Amino acid sequence: IKEGDCVNVDVTGPGAVVALSLMFFNSMNRSVSEWLTTPDTPSLLENVKPDLLMLRTIGYGLVMWKHVEPTMKWIDKNIPKV
Repeated sequence: IKEGDCVNVDVTGPGAVVALSLMFFNSMNRSVSEWLTTPDTPSLLENVKPDLLMLRTIGYGLVMWKHVEPTMKWIDKNIPKV
């Protein structure tokens, strides 16, 4: 979706994250999983909408499927420290 000369990432971002996550489902691909990790600094975290943050976290879990654990330790590890 173009708005002038730029692409509106608020519209294209969620679909791209879901597509990327499903394309690399259970692949354990570190490069893709790094793209989907949550930002760890306050300034970067402010630029990500909450719904996209949730999709990125779910996408990370889909790509790194074998490393997902049903524990509070795993959940705490995936929540940004800020």
